[in-house]
Amino acid sequence: MIAYLFWRYDRPRGTAAFGRPFQAGSGDDACAEDMADLCQQLHEELGVKAMKLKGGVMDPMEEARALELCRDRLGDDFGLRIDPNGTWSVATAVRVGQRIEALHPEYFEDPAWGLEGNAAVRKAVRIPIATNMYPNKFDDLGPAA
Repeated sequence: MIAYLFWRYDRPRGTAAFGRPFQAGSGDDACAEDMADLCQQLHEELGVKAMKLKGGVMDPMEEARALELCRDRLGDDFGLRIDPNGTWSVATAVRVGQRIEALHPEYFEDPAWGLEGNAAVRKAVRIPIATNMYPNKFDDLGPAA
């Protein structure tokens, strides 16, 4: 099972999944610890084996730290993914990508805007790049590498 984790948009303030308080942190997704707490709770209570963090909301380095905390708490077999929806500049996406490379994320989805931006990130970062925002017809796909 995969969890798609959002910085608090759909949970009442001070609650975690299932309406129960977090065990640690403030419980309102104000920091990386709060997101890692939620991820750990979903893993322990529901058996979630991977997560995709909806990035592009908090400071990019705080979002990278959330992934680091999840890796530390849940181990190397837990799947990590991040999707900032193309909101980061190429430079920011490269900085984050290089920071999280050692975590071995499964993929980095739409780290920068556009196919060219994502390609530039891919040249500088050793993480598979995924997209779901750009190609909408066959001609939008670039040539095979």
